[in-house]
Amino acid sequence: MSNPNEHLANSRTAAGNSPNILADIFNAAANKPGFSARVDTEEIVRRVTLEPQADIRRISLRTLQVQDVLNAGPDAVLPGPGNPGIVTRIATDVIELNSRAVGAGAKIVLIQDAPQATKDSAGDLVLFEWPAGYVVAEPAAFSQVADGDNVTPSAVPVHRAVMDRSTAPAFMFNTSLSRREMKSWMNGTLENGTLLSILSGLGRVVDSVLLTAILAATPGAFSIGAAAARGLKIEGLRGLVGTSGNGAGFNGVGMFCAANIPAEITGDMAQSLVGDFQRSAVGLFEDITLIANRLNLDGSMSITAVANCQALIPVAGALLPFWTVGA
Repeated sequence: MSNPNEHLANSRTAAGNSPNILADIFNAAANKPGFSARVDTEEIVRRVTLEPQADIRRISLRTLQVQDVLNAGPDAVLPGPGNPGIVTRIATDVIELNSRAVGAGAKIVLIQDAPQATKDSAGDLVLFEWPAGYVVAEPAAFSQVADGDNVTPSAVPVHRAVMDRSTAPAFMFNTSLSRREMKSWMNGTLENGTLLSILSGLGRVVDSVLLTAILAATPGAFSIGAAAARGLKIEGLRGLVGTSGNGAGFNGVGMFCAANIPAEITGDMAQSLVGDFQRSAVGLFEDITLIANRLNLDGSMSITAVANCQALIPVAGALLPFWTVGA
């Protein structure tokens, strides 16, 4: 399936205006006529063209809201001590809470659409270049210089990874909800849960994209000496332990670690990594696309979500602030 961001005319929605945007999209798709008719001047139908009953929305992650508690209904579900109960979150918060890389210090950069080409006063087409990405400033390397000597020039210690809007990979998810399922669940819970699942899944996409890019840069083996030589601080280092469990264990105070560095587990890679994740980011298009299709006469629906993101690692090569952890 091709990327609807490129080939479909879709409307952008500031989804903060609805408590359940998926219910709105499903309702719009269900009520859309499944055909278009061509009528002549005598009001005689000359041609009928079948059309999909679908609704397409581009929704801003900056404003989209979702409830992170699903058990709403007449039966009370106690939230537990210290839990505020039903919380409405902005979509980006849900994505970050479900990303292990963000928990380790990585950033998510919301990428806006580039400005459309315009014409100047002379009627000539004006094109814009609007770079977006993530910038890291490394400490400048000072050196002692004797009187009369010149300082050796250094490369600019500011690094930038630029997001390529035209080639950023598209990630898609599709599922179907039957009419019976939507009616049998408590009012709006299934739709809200599906939206929460989509946003949580984007957190996993962020991890997969970033960790894949880090491993593709072939980081070396971790050692305290290597981190010290790189100029990093111990408190800035975090570990992510993959499915192989390499280097994982609990220290003397019960903290989970990788190579004695505080760590978390992830299912999005097999290896284990230690590094300064604050020096990395993932660019995520700020608009996601949601496509609802009515599947049949009984009102069953399919929902497709499309998002684009790309890893942003400004500092690479010998300065790459990541290392692998052996078994």
